[in-house]
Amino acid sequence: MKPLAALAALVFCATSAFGQEPEPLAIEVPEYADRLDAVAAALERGDGPAARAGAAALSAHVVEYGDERLSPDRALLAEVQGVGAVRLPTLSRRLRLLASSVRQAGGGAPAPPDHALVAELREADRIAAGGVVGDPAVAPLSVPERITSALTAAAEWIADRLRDLWRWLRKLWPRAPAEGGAGSGAVSVTLVVVALVVIVLSVLAVHTIRRSPPPSLDAAAAPAPGHADEDPLSRQANEWEAYARELAAAGRRREAVRAWYHAVLSSLFRAGLLEPRKGRTNWEHVARLSPQIRWRAEFVRMTRDFEREWYGRDESSLEALRECQTVARGLLQALHEGAA
Repeated sequence: MKPLAALAALVFCATSAFGQEPEPLAIEVPEYADRLDAVAAALERGDGPAARAGAAALSAHVVEYGDERLSPDRALLAEVQGVGAVRLPTLSRRLRLLASSVRQAGGGAPAPPDHALVAELREADRIAAGGVVGDPAVAPLSVPERITSALTAAAEWIADRLRDLWRWLRKLWPRAPAEGGAGSGAVSVTLVVVALVVIVLSVLAVHTIRRSPPPSLDAAAAPAPGHADEDPLSRQANEWEAYARELAAAGRRREAVRAWYHAVLSSLFRAGLLEPRKGRTNWEHVARLSPQIRWRAEFVRMTRDFEREWYGRDESSLEALRECQTVARGLLQALHEGAA
């Protein structure tokens, strides 16, 4: 009976051991900070799978801090696991800021404060709380070079016409007679006629200038778009994408930025996340977007970039177009995955 009792005790111990959950692995504070930096580096280079894998692995650990065992920031790591392959600078900088704080708490050297990140986080908190959303700073408008050239050419044309008029008037000017007499009366009449002609021409020129409308800066800056380009619902999202590529190929980068933004708006309207009400501004759309949406911060960023490019600049750079295109594709992918 003793061998059977020993075997039963062995089976019971093995069953109890397999039934217990394994304890989480413990890591030191410096290793925790290094892993946070590794996840941030993966986000910065656009490697979404590596970032998600690193965040998932780090969530299964505990951090040894003195005599205590602390849990990592699982809320931030869960946010990393929910992102796609889109580069999220704000999220990666939050990871690096946490790593710096962890190192400082563990006795390491602190990193310099990231004032830009603090400002972005404060702005995101104000928008999420439903506060007043202020319009971004818009650079003052400047007269495009093409308008300056057109005005210069017009001024030169007017100067040439005035010189022609002066030559014509000099031809009409009578030559002084050799001796005084009846010729002096003809000279006086000619002078009066010339003076009247000059006065009439001057009055007509002033009247014409006053009635002429001033040149439109918007009309001169870019070709007049049709009404379809102003309405996000005039095209499907994929049609806006194709239109944006056509505009970019033609060198019309500023209009291509607007096309990418309208592709995102069109998807948001058709998904029922926003209401396409006439007269509502872009920042009013941002304020009405649910704070629970994980990619809401990216839509805020794209709205800010679009407002700067469309209303604050005459032309957009290639870098601004590429940045807008990258963010737009990430938002469209997130919307497509959510619909699926």
